[in-house]
Amino acid sequence: MECRNVVFINGQMCLSVSDLYWSDLVCQFQRSDTLPAEYLQLFYSHREEFKHFTPIFTDGSKQADVVGAAALCCGRTMSETLNGQSSIFSAEIVAIELALKHVFDAGHRQVFIYTDSLSALKVLSVLSDRVDSALRLLVLLQNAGISVCFMWIPSHIGVPGNEAADMAVKAACSVRSDASVFGADLLALLRRQVLGAWQSHWDRETENKLFQIKPKIVCWQSAFVQSRRDEVALCRLRIGHCRLTHVLVSVFLMACMAVVAAYAYISSYSNKCPDSAIATNDLLVYSWNPCN
Repeated sequence: MECRNVVFINGQMCLSVSDLYWSDLVCQFQRSDTLPAEYLQLFYSHREEFKHFTPIFTDGSKQADVVGAAALCCGRTMSETLNGQSSIFSAEIVAIELALKHVFDAGHRQVFIYTDSLSALKVLSVLSDRVDSALRLLVLLQNAGISVCFMWIPSHIGVPGNEAADMAVKAACSVRSDASVFGADLLALLRRQVLGAWQSHWDRETENKLFQIKPKIVCWQSAFVQSRRDEVALCRLRIGHCRLTHVLVSVFLMACMAVVAAYAYISSYSNKCPDSAIATNDLLVYSWNPCN
């Protein structure tokens, strides 16, 4: 599979990365339906076909607030400790960058980089601050006539090089670092802190009627509908901003079947009524003129 991208260095377009190749052989098999032995067989078959390529294994890890990245090639280990606020995804990208730097130092002409992060390979086709350095290295390697290929291999299936890279990255996570943080990781950190402060404030609003409807500040997936009108109606039903809710607490009005139906319908959006289907049909009949 080829990834096409345009890389700029010092404001000049240097290369359309059409030679950025990564094998999707293993990706054709679902991990839930594939035994580790089958993956190993695919890997060794791949290595036999590309035995003239030098293998490099990369891995990233995050343990508590310590993040590390490592690359392993021909018995040599390259590792780096990242800022504790960095994500595991950033660690995988840095591990690939370590592998590319090693290619320069070692003078390899053909290399195959193996990683257990499929998302890291896919993001190489999208320019961002996290992959900018890696793409610049790829440009320099390609200009030097060095072939660099990539392949995803699942973790913990028994590939010796991958297991060794896993051990190396755990060793890199043994110390802390105050290194800089990628912009995307910093934004994610700020988002978590803002949501945490928001949640702490909301947890104190236990007397608010909306707290029972939405106690956790998380994305409400069921609220995403194609029609704006339907989304507004659904929101108003959930929070009680409709014509029917002002009579829900009046016992004498509960004799009206329309109000009973409305109460059951609105309560269903608070996850209190399992029989919402019947109540919905009743509400649609009486909603426009409920007390006639």
